Amino acid sequence: MSACQSTRPRSLSQVAPSQPSNHRGTFGKQAAIRWKFMKQNGGAILVIAITLLLLKSVIQEQSLLNKKLHVLENHLQEISKAANDLMNNAVYKSQLNERLSQMQYYWKVGPRCTTLDPQLS
Repeated sequence: MSACQSTRPRSLSQVAPSQPSNHRGTFGKQAAIRWKFMKQNGGAILVIAITLLLLKSVIQEQSLLNKKLHVLENHLQEISKAANDLMNNAVYKSQLNERLSQMQYYWKVGPRCTTLDPQLS
């Protein structure tokens, strides 16, 4: 026999392996390895999981607060616009009232005083 040939029977050597050569074992063996890793590093995994949950919660709260802030800013803009309109209306009304009173005074007193006819005074 040459050095290249196997000592196994030919029928067994012709069967190709169904799994790749770098296969690490069965599913159960891999699950056991992962379980052992989790038991050894369970604290760290638990801390990471809790941190991720808290981070998700904080991000959701921040998003909700940003939405509320946006709504409040819109309301503030509407209120400030309404306040400006009210102030402008109040100023216009006061100016109008002042002008009206001046005109009423002028028409009651003014034409009589400006004439030279003593009978009208």
